[in-house]
Amino acid sequence: MKIIPLFNYSEQKVLRIADAVLGAPQYRVFGKLRMADTLKPEVDELSYTDQTFLIRAHFDFVVVDAKSKRPLFAMEFDGPHHKDSSQVRRDIQKNRLCYLAKFPLVRVSSAHLYEHDQVTLLEFMLHRYATWPAEHERITTELEEYISTLNKDELGRLTEGGILDPPIDPHFLFNLDDLFPGIRRVARRLHERFGIVTDFWSGGQRGPVRCHTFIARYEPLSKCTATCAYVLYRPKGRSHLRYDQGCFDVGDGAKLCEGTVQFGMPWGVSIVEDWQPSEAPFDYFARTHRFPWWDSEPPGIHIPDIVKWFAEYLALRQVEAWAAQHLEHSRDREHS
Repeated sequence: MKIIPLFNYSEQKVLRIADAVLGAPQYRVFGKLRMADTLKPEVDELSYTDQTFLIRAHFDFVVVDAKSKRPLFAMEFDGPHHKDSSQVRRDIQKNRLCYLAKFPLVRVSSAHLYEHDQVTLLEFMLHRYATWPAEHERITTELEEYISTLNKDELGRLTEGGILDPPIDPHFLFNLDDLFPGIRRVARRLHERFGIVTDFWSGGQRGPVRCHTFIARYEPLSKCTATCAYVLYRPKGRSHLRYDQGCFDVGDGAKLCEGTVQFGMPWGVSIVEDWQPSEAPFDYFARTHRFPWWDSEPPGIHIPDIVKWFAEYLALRQVEAWAAQHLEHSRDREHS
């Protein structure tokens, strides 16, 4: 007999990140908890197979409210073996049980653990979760005060079709403030090193070179994908900026480079075994009258927002790589 570690290398990294972001005093992070210690079925809710699985299976990590001791959500690290057919079935079974309990579940892969300007995607996601309650309350209070000043017609225009316009959407306003930290770091380097002004860092100046990025295409499906277009240009005279048919028009300005970056992440989890992500969830529902997919994320994380911000970050990194090859050399020649 011998003692073995509770976590493998990747799981240890997940735990370190979770402890750093969700540490005391508000949260606790526990590892290797039985599902039955967290979830309890209603009478006759589960089949014998599901009941057995609930007793035998465990969560990799469970985040708990430190004060009430109430479980808040679980995290699972999906290594390479999670592509095996038998493991896929167990994962779907775990997803479905969490869905029945409405217990949020975050599935983490090695891609979540890579550092980008000293920040991992998992760290970004957990930070958004931790800041969401207070920020949502603040934003909601401010919006309530603003809405109270509107007349009936003004409010109607902002809520037409039952959809909140961005200026009064708490989720939209939260997302504006909580962008991927690497974006501002790259934007600051672009300005300090090359004099490039972006939407995220201007240094209080207009700058000789400008960079613009925006989400040109966005597909919020079971794999959420965003395509970010970018352009680097020197404004001149009555320069204007327009994106049409996959290209930027900068008017009288001089275009230096442009391109696109695509980034995607799984959004939610599968809760049935006979569904393939290549089939749209609504098509599956029309065929079977069951929804195959569950948006399992805890509040504040919202994968579509994560995807859009990270696509913006990757676009700025491409601009930085181009500038390092071209603008630095031209600046050296100007000073020689």
